[in-house]
Amino acid sequence: MNAEELLRRYAAGERDFIGVDLRGIELRKCHFEAANFSQADFTLRGDNGWESLSVEGLGAFVVC
Repeated sequence: MNAEELLRRYAAGERDFIGVDLRGIELRKCHFEAANFSQADFTLRGDNGWESLSVEGLGAFVVC
């Protein structure tokens, strides 16, 4: 899923994003109230290679 699709689906009222593939998507300035990102993959490409940002088991997650 890309950032545009995630934001579109969230704006349409969807809050269940369990297990979605969000690898490489920059969402640091986004806020998702009451969204469920359990088991989602937030791996980002950093200066030193891939960095995993696991949110395993979180029901509600805010990305700042």
